[in-house]
Amino acid sequence: MQRAVRTTLLMLFIFLSHPLFAQLSLTEQEQVFLSQHPVLTLAVDPDWYPYERLDKDGRYEGIAHDLLQLIAQRSSLKLEIVPTSSWTESIALAREGKVDGLAFLNRTEERESYLTFTEPYFTDPNVIITRTEHPYVANPALLANERVALPLGTSVSERLRREYPNLEQLLVESEEETLFLVERYKADLTVRSLTMAAYVIKEGGHFNLKIAGQFPGYDNLFRIGLQKDLPLLVSILNKGIATLTPMDVQNAVNNHISIKVQRGFDYRLFIMLGLFFVVILLSVMIWLGVVRSLNRKLSRQKEALTRLSRRLARSEQLHRSILRASPDAIILSDQDGTIRMASRVAHALVGLDEGAKLEGRHLQSFIHPSSIEVLQANIKRLYAGEKLGVNEYLGLRPDGSTFAMETSSELLMSPDKRTIQLISVVRDVSERRQLEQELVQKGQDLQHLNEVLRSSSLTDSLTGLYNRRYFDEAFAKAYEEARHGETSLALLIIDLDRFKLVNDTFGHAAGDSVLVRIARAIQEKAGPETLLARWGGEEFVLLSKGMSREQVVQYAQQLRVHLADLAHEQVGQITVSIGVATYQGSENVHELFKRADDALYQAKQAGKNCVFSV
Repeated sequence: MQRAVRTTLLMLFIFLSHPLFAQLSLTEQEQVFLSQHPVLTLAVDPDWYPYERLDKDGRYEGIAHDLLQLIAQRSSLKLEIVPTSSWTESIALAREGKVDGLAFLNRTEERESYLTFTEPYFTDPNVIITRTEHPYVANPALLANERVALPLGTSVSERLRREYPNLEQLLVESEEETLFLVERYKADLTVRSLTMAAYVIKEGGHFNLKIAGQFPGYDNLFRIGLQKDLPLLVSILNKGIATLTPMDVQNAVNNHISIKVQRGFDYRLFIMLGLFFVVILLSVMIWLGVVRSLNRKLSRQKEALTRLSRRLARSEQLHRSILRASPDAIILSDQDGTIRMASRVAHALVGLDEGAKLEGRHLQSFIHPSSIEVLQANIKRLYAGEKLGVNEYLGLRPDGSTFAMETSSELLMSPDKRTIQLISVVRDVSERRQLEQELVQKGQDLQHLNEVLRSSSLTDSLTGLYNRRYFDEAFAKAYEEARHGETSLALLIIDLDRFKLVNDTFGHAAGDSVLVRIARAIQEKAGPETLLARWGGEEFVLLSKGMSREQVVQYAQQLRVHLADLAHEQVGQITVSIGVATYQGSENVHELFKRADDALYQAKQAGKNCVFSV
């Protein structure tokens, strides 16, 4: 009964606090100031979604935008956003007094040297992100020998080092790298705001990550930072901020991190997530200053955060969004071949209406008998740890017609972590095969056509180097030669240090130009027994045959110096780190690649701009 009364009183308070029942009470000085300064000019972070960003047309959007529109409207101010290309440029405008202030930021001692701050208008707790198998973290002080990945130069890093010496910190250059380290088992956990964590895990498809707790008192209190000579503007905006209700804040959050509406949208999940965020935000606002109730608060949030992590991990809506977005068929099956999930394209591929269910049927029921033995052998190889690449089979539809298909398969841990499932991307290549046959009949050079088609699908569009797909196939062949003692084999992973600074400072066009020049430079230094490919982003891989370990390391050092000099001539800040691994005769392809990757990681940890060999 008492709980019902408290809930009713709380809802009545929220209802009566709505702006329809509130009117700003401005002093005479504030009214005069508004008549003289009706426009509020702010700079923003152009790339910090879902908090705030400028879209491709320069329009301001995000959670901060929605809340600022309400604050400005209720404060009788016109909001004007001054566009910039980076957060660094926005801070510079605020320092130089060219804007009234910054829209959305935490208050720090350094920022208080040139800005004054409003009251917080958005509160977001920092949460702990781990892999799904990691237990819930009820008390971070009890963690022993855990590694936490954090960006360089953050206040969170300094505070954790002081308050939680039991944690080993791995400092990297960006938030994206922290998630990468946790996923690759190089770190046990990282720390991010709750809103950003929910958005990144959902949008990035990080199926093996979850929210596993939080550090007490590590909340983000986002405010408007204003020029120090605008105290009346601070007072006016604080009154506007006071009109914001929890529903206003929740609506702003839902506008940007709720699941996008598509056919088959799961409204129940949307409502449950919305209610969860309401509970979290209300809890933070009501209990923010109540230190004595901290343990009780963590206990109540433990179950809610665990439910959110489970929903995000097994969200059927997220899976279906991915399935609908793919132009190829996507099929998820158990180890015995039973189909558990299939995309709309998969139904069309096998000749079934979308209303007909593929789930529960067996993969072999859609494979021609002539290809079943090959399929079974390939599945066994995949579960044994081999990398298959692209394979071709002859498909069989219910009406008895056949079709040629290409498949690429990977293993995926099921949500309950009890079984490993098989996810396959399937493409109908019947038209291509028919075209090839027609060209043969017309006397065309089929081999030349295949080479052209293969080249276009196996090269990187920016640098012209081979891509991952081609490299994987060539790597497997070279590995077999080395395994039979026909040649020596060495793998080099080359990464550009601080490359993100080039994109942030000079723009992506300049970054692309650097990548093209670096690719050409590596090609010039590559010998006849080497294979070069772009692995992704600013990372390249080089496969070398016929050289001893000492020769490979010497070659890598020469290449590092040459590439660093070239990059320095262009932008002056980039160096090169290289990880080297030579085949030892008792390891598989994955182990060799992992050693090279570990060597690159150690080169980064050693200060970058160096070669590390294992």
